[in-house]
Amino acid sequence: MKQKNLILFAGLVWGAALHAQPTVTAILNNASYIRPGLPGTGIAQGSIFAVFGTGMGPAALTQSGFPLQTELAGTSIRISIGGTEVSAFMVFTSAGQLAAILPSNTPVGNGLARVTFNGQPSAQFPITVVRNALGLFTLNGAGTGPAVITDANFNVITYTNAARPGQTVIGWGTGLIGVTFPDNQPANVFDFQQQAALQMFVGGRSATVRYAGRSNCCAGLDQIVFDIPDGVQGCNVSLTGRAQTSPSNFATIAVAPSGGACSDPNGFTEQDFNLLSANGRLRIGNISLTRATSKITVPGFGTAESKSDTAGASFISFDANSLIRSAGIGGASYGSCTVTTFAVNNPGGNPVPFTPLDAGPSLGLSATAGQFNLARNSTGFYSASLATSLVIPGLPGGIPGQGNTPPVLEPGTFTVRGPGGADVGAFEARVTIPANFLWTNQDAITRVIRANSLEITWSGGSPANDYVSITGTSTGQNNVGATFICTERASAGRFSVPSEVLSALPASIIQQGSPQGILSVANLPTGNLARFTAPGVDIGTFTYSTGHTKNVPIE
Repeated sequence: MKQKNLILFAGLVWGAALHAQPTVTAILNNASYIRPGLPGTGIAQGSIFAVFGTGMGPAALTQSGFPLQTELAGTSIRISIGGTEVSAFMVFTSAGQLAAILPSNTPVGNGLARVTFNGQPSAQFPITVVRNALGLFTLNGAGTGPAVITDANFNVITYTNAARPGQTVIGWGTGLIGVTFPDNQPANVFDFQQQAALQMFVGGRSATVRYAGRSNCCAGLDQIVFDIPDGVQGCNVSLTGRAQTSPSNFATIAVAPSGGACSDPNGFTEQDFNLLSANGRLRIGNISLTRATSKITVPGFGTAESKSDTAGASFISFDANSLIRSAGIGGASYGSCTVTTFAVNNPGGNPVPFTPLDAGPSLGLSATAGQFNLARNSTGFYSASLATSLVIPGLPGGIPGQGNTPPVLEPGTFTVRGPGGADVGAFEARVTIPANFLWTNQDAITRVIRANSLEITWSGGSPANDYVSITGTSTGQNNVGATFICTERASAGRFSVPSEVLSALPASIIQQGSPQGILSVANLPTGNLARFTAPGVDIGTFTYSTGHTKNVPIE
């Protein structure tokens, strides 16, 4: 396939520290950044991979040209597997991050990698080489959020330039499969779709793949040409792939019936994005009232149930360039599921920067239960704990002295007032919490089988005005895990989490007899019905949520 110009590595981050001996801290797919121990991990033959650490190269990033060499500005990477040693082809080098291509003839299996800089070798670092491990490049350069997708003319698909159902688009990734031609030269055009058994899913629907192979602009870069299925639309429609049995990272794509700006009932509207295009930024305020009910079952002790009512608010500004790269703004589009990965000691998050907005020293909340204060935690962020309760089997009154207080977020009308600050003027916002929301098959779900779909049912809330968020988190071995988030219209009453979503999670471990798998189901109002206005804010939303959570083994 031919292509003109494309920036492939937007958002790359590199360190500036320089040490006498290189130190390697991670080796990951350069597009997905999926951590070892999770489904889809490993470095595929012929793929571009990233090495993170310190003192691995020069302070200033240095890029290679064709043909790629095995040493660049004093940096080289040597991989040893089963008695076979190979040298990676260097793409760029810097003190904190390297990019290289793993030769396609590298044996599959577990091995060791060593980085050498100016004659100083690092300690050996574990590496797992696999046949397939597709990673999809994303606009934020972190493997999350909007994917790097282009149309036939190589214009990037964004919130303001959405794809259309039925349109043929081009995705960009690495790790599809190894090749028989040189890995250090611009690639030959060859369709590997059958060899890789590639499947692509858009909004949970199977997409027709027209080409899957190398791009002849580059080395190690995969080009996937596919059609947007009919019946999907939204700003954050899920996008994922599967090469053989290996899942890719989950990204998103904007889809609108006629192209142009996208729109989501649970997120931004077309008018919002038109405003973004006109002003070059969006100033966003969000106030949220949350009731969280959790059931934690511990063998031998029974099930403890906790309930908390909290309030929070944030006022932030995104510029246009940041917003179109943002992961998770507005949540997944209806009928879609996204998956993010994490390490327990490094939860990650949205790497796209924002500017906090000062809305005053505190906010006031008026409710039937009384008056409450949302204290400022930092500029632009406010919170309050409104009520808590904890019931443990054998102790129906809860634990004495643990702050059990009467509930606050019962159905009714709530008002938040802000005095105004340096960036946001004085405002008043109201929202009405509807009838209690219930997760109706909560008790029937005693375990989750990742190879099967998972049916979730609910009732209550406001079926006409709410949507439902379904979340699952599994922590696996080596302190790594993954979280999925799916959304559906509340009026549907049910949703089936697909197996391709669940299979992207690791099997949950057991700690102190309790499985480290969590399911949550919550209702929220649609964005268009939960708006408020304030000076200095372009989009203000006042939302509520009643969430139900339980721990469950994910197998």
